[in-house]
Amino acid sequence: RTGVGITAGGDTLAGLVHHLADAWDRRGAIDVLLVHYDDLTADLSGQMRLLADALGISVAPERWSALVAAASFASMRERAELLAPDHLGVLERPADFFRAASSERAASSLPRDLADECTAVVRDLAPPDLATWLLR
Repeated sequence: RTGVGITAGGDTLAGLVHHLADAWDRRGAIDVLLVHYDDLTADLSGQMRLLADALGISVAPERWSALVAAASFASMRERAELLAPDHLGVLERPADFFRAASSERAASSLPRDLADECTAVVRDLAPPDLATWLLR
């Protein structure tokens, strides 16, 4: 497939699917944990606990709510100048890096034909279980 930006290579949808498939294959390894964006937005505290447990990090219960609040999209957007990964200074508005707390919202910003083509590429290139996880 060769659509808008959908070609073989590293910084393309095909390249991204390739890297995700590699991580998916290794997800049972001790040093690989995949976290879905929708799970983070639906249950930030639970996903943070999952990450903390996987990393062996112990957090005092009285600090937990402050850490979860600091990791929210709203909080990160407010501190975007410090938190957005923009070491090259290419972002016009660093807060835009934290623009949407919904994969559904991001997907709906694409023209329907491009969104459909992207979905088809993921289904073509990813193992079926990974495609289902990614496209839920």
